[in-house]
Amino acid sequence: MDKPWRNEQHVSGFYPIHIGGKIGNTACYYNVPVPQKVRKEHWAGKDNSQVKTTHAFAYEINTIVAEKKALINEYIKRNFNFGKSVTVEGIISHLTNKGQTNSFYDFMDKYIKHPPEKLEPNTIKKYSTTLTHLRKFNKELFF
Repeated sequence: MDKPWRNEQHVSGFYPIHIGGKIGNTACYYNVPVPQKVRKEHWAGKDNSQVKTTHAFAYEINTIVAEKKALINEYIKRNFNFGKSVTVEGIISHLTNKGQTNSFYDFMDKYIKHPPEKLEPNTIKKYSTTLTHLRKFNKELFF
């Protein structure tokens, strides 16, 4: 599930870490934010030990990967418990929104930058305009 980006060769020899998954025919890869990219020789690819202990940031990277996997499992369990379907977009959204502030403006900025496919371009423009007016009226708005 976790591996250097699709066996792609990097000139620098350092690789970002992605968590990959597939739901039906839709695959997704989430770029895990780590303190330092990893060389191939430091990659273990084992559960709970993605990066070998010889890497300077092995503990931090392995912890971050484990936390992201736990968030994915939490999302899947919660959706199954409530009878909701699990989607790639939902997983990515859950991973990117965790730990953020309760700012309505931050939420809307993300929603406008990454809208659902069903949303019309004109609707996105209207959301942007509304957000601009709201910011003029009130500098901060929280849920």
